[in-house]
Amino acid sequence: MVSDSSRLARDAARELRRAEQKGKLAIASITLWELALLHHQGRLRTSGSIESAIRAILEKSRVQVIEVTPEIAALTTTFPEHYPKDPVDRLTGATARAFGMT
Repeated sequence: MVSDSSRLARDAARELRRAEQKGKLAIASITLWELALLHHQGRLRTSGSIESAIRAILEKSRVQVIEVTPEIAALTTTFPEHYPKDPVDRLTGATARAFGMT
């Protein structure tokens, strides 16, 4: 979204635009950790430190960072069986669900 929005699927780009227009562009706090890992692995190429790269991404994207709450933690256990078991995916999905976001 930040470095090359042309790589986004059309549906994803549309949803991001809608969220931005409504002032509901947000990420789960666990996503910061994912960004750090991508930078460390060389899959997210930026100049400077990992921390400065993450700060730059947050500034450029103007997303709100939503911290894990007891409600979000509880929601991670309510997904159907076919939902991914990955804890990061579950926290991300639960955060979106808690705030009525896509």
